[in-house]
Amino acid sequence: MESKTPSNSKIVFVCQVYYPDQTSTSQLFHPIMKEFVKKGFDVMVLCGYPSGKKCNHKEVVGGVKIVRNGLNLDHKKGIFYRGIAYVAFLCSVFARLLFIKNGPRFIGVTNPPFNAHLLFLTSKIKKRSFEYILLDLHPEGILKTGMIKKSRLSDLWIFANKLAYSAAGRLFVLGRDMRDLIATNYDIPAAEIEYLPHWSSTEVEQKPLEFSDSLFVEKWKLADNFVVQYSGNMGIWHDMETLVRAAAELTTHTKIKFLFIGGGIKLQEAKILAKELECDNIIWKDFVDYEMLSHSLAAAHLALVSLKENLEGVAVPCKLYGILASGRPVIAVVPKNSEVALTVLESGCGVHVEPKDVSDLVEKIKHLSVSPDELKSMGKAAFRAYTEKYTINSAINQLLRLEGAK
Repeated sequence: MESKTPSNSKIVFVCQVYYPDQTSTSQLFHPIMKEFVKKGFDVMVLCGYPSGKKCNHKEVVGGVKIVRNGLNLDHKKGIFYRGIAYVAFLCSVFARLLFIKNGPRFIGVTNPPFNAHLLFLTSKIKKRSFEYILLDLHPEGILKTGMIKKSRLSDLWIFANKLAYSAAGRLFVLGRDMRDLIATNYDIPAAEIEYLPHWSSTEVEQKPLEFSDSLFVEKWKLADNFVVQYSGNMGIWHDMETLVRAAAELTTHTKIKFLFIGGGIKLQEAKILAKELECDNIIWKDFVDYEMLSHSLAAAHLALVSLKENLEGVAVPCKLYGILASGRPVIAVVPKNSEVALTVLESGCGVHVEPKDVSDLVEKIKHLSVSPDELKSMGKAAFRAYTEKYTINSAINQLLRLEGAK
């Protein structure tokens, strides 16, 4: 890999989704960029337009200079619109990067997945370095989910990845399982891949909200129930079928209610399955505004995190870290060697269930619903893990330490 870039007070951050988009990637990196500004950095974000919202081409939010690129269209309407949005964004950002003078730290993330190649090309043309943060792996993820089959095209994609990842001045991963997979697939020594522990986009200074203090408990009529919550994106990585089938198995337990908050391409499938199974114990809610996230996460006694089988190393569901900040115990329905499973079991903040194991998930929910002391202990462990390892400041300090800054 190339030598590390020097410390610099200017940052150019490349990510298609950004404020005021409600997706998890936006919620993760907007606070990080604002915190960089507070620490004296000059930050410019090259992003796309939020889906379905009207925004200015340029604006400053929290001291962060936001420059939007590509086309202002609803890229969540389907694959065609998403493809058009990707191409327009990448072409626009490529041109803009060529006209930015050398000097800033150039940092990109896998949103869209081709950002690495974009930064690689401009780094070669302009003879400068870049840093890259891997949130998930492509095409490995869509190969493992069966969305595409192995072909010359996927082999070419992996070859292009290898060129870009090897050229990065710094390559960050959010999971230890991801570091191992990158090292194996791309022949990059694990020691040269920086493990950047995930962080929560919500900040809690003293203690998390109690269930009764959440503004959504009364609004959504949850007060007399034991609430099992899934909050966040319902996408290709997530085993929503197992969660819905578990809810269907628990319909006779009238005090147990499931609260599903969020959206994504698997939302409608999950709703259709729930209807087919006559599952009337799920409450469906849209994403809430970032400012209300702590209240929505607090509207639960038990939180769910999901990742499909065989996807360890491919993605790290960021919803876990908001849950830790909310002080809620976790049931991690994920592969046993994944970063989420490692975090949950190491911290003692919850229990693990293998993907597709509906019966085990049902039994663990039933057990925890009548085990208040165990829930309380897990909740305390969750918040302790958050304060020790997964705050925004922890991520900022890690980035600055790796950079060599004081």
